Amino acid sequence: MNGLVNNALETLTKPQKTLAKECAECSNLFDVADDVFARYMRICPSCQSKADEKQRSADIQRRSQERAAKWLTICPPEFRKLDPARLPNPKKLVEVMAWCFGPRGLILHGDTGRGKTRCAWALLAREHEAGRNIAIMDSMAGLEYASLYNQSAYEVKKWTARLIKTDILLFDDVFKSKLSDSFENELFTLLDQRIAWHRPCILTTNDVGETLASRMTPDRGNPFLRRLREHCQSIQF
Repeated sequence: MNGLVNNALETLTKPQKTLAKECAECSNLFDVADDVFARYMRICPSCQSKADEKQRSADIQRRSQERAAKWLTICPPEFRKLDPARLPNPKKLVEVMAWCFGPRGLILHGDTGRGKTRCAWALLAREHEAGRNIAIMDSMAGLEYASLYNQSAYEVKKWTARLIKTDILLFDDVFKSKLSDSFENELFTLLDQRIAWHRPCILTTNDVGETLASRMTPDRGNPFLRRLREHCQSIQF
């Protein structure tokens, strides 16, 4: 046993033979270890470092292009560009953009035409660019839910699970249309589960607290409103 240990130590401490190779990129000579793997090295460490950096830059650019293309499938054309000067109150955009990603969400409320949805989309564009996953529930959400509900409970479960797990969920005037009991329950479940998992929601609405709660049944409306108030920052437009 001692002999094996000594032989291993001798091998490790013994000066390693090297070979001089010509770099396939810069033609400079560089030393490589005289072993099977090193003999297949084609370029010197300096050129390899440059190649790795070039590959990293290409990967970053590719991912950026992919995210830009994906954003076009998420954001409607109407909200892809925002001129702050055309907003009724540009200061509200500053307030919205001051939000930092975390468990606490946002409630943007006020009269129609005040720029709530446009500000919300500007914030989502920033977060999407930062790598967050975004999901939207708007005036079409009730119809989408009804279609899935008519297919099977399994399809509803998959849809709900995706909305619970996404990084940021936007409720954009979801409450303008009349809510079925089933869809109302789904909205409550989404908010409740996302809060439990510290995933933020952003809500735009023309309602104030009391009118928002009145759009739902009492056993869900008031608890829904309480959760929003406790876990969201409110910005009045």
